[in-house]
Amino acid sequence: MSVPRLLDHVVLAGPDLQELVDWFHGLTGVTAAPGGAHPTGTANALIALTVDGKRGPQYLELIGPDPARADEAAPTSFGIDRLTRPTLVTYAVHPEGIDQVVERARAEGYDPGDIR
Repeated sequence: MSVPRLLDHVVLAGPDLQELVDWFHGLTGVTAAPGGAHPTGTANALIALTVDGKRGPQYLELIGPDPARADEAAPTSFGIDRLTRPTLVTYAVHPEGIDQVVERARAEGYDPGDIR
């Protein structure tokens, strides 16, 4: 089994970060490492992907509302304000020659937005 090198990370979001971490642990037996807080009102926990005993650069990101945020409203990033359970929300890729990939996508009628 292998993880595509193009993949950077997969994002699982939930309405409560600690509940999401607990849910993932209950499902897999793996405890996510604390990540960080973001200016969007979210925080994350991370799980490195290991294939055939080798840790790769790819990871799973568990993201939810930052429990230390001052604003009581749930963040809108990743639709967290609308989630009621853990949900696979997106993934990130890191292709070689990303400028050319975006240029080709735009030429074929799809604008993926700014590269970041």
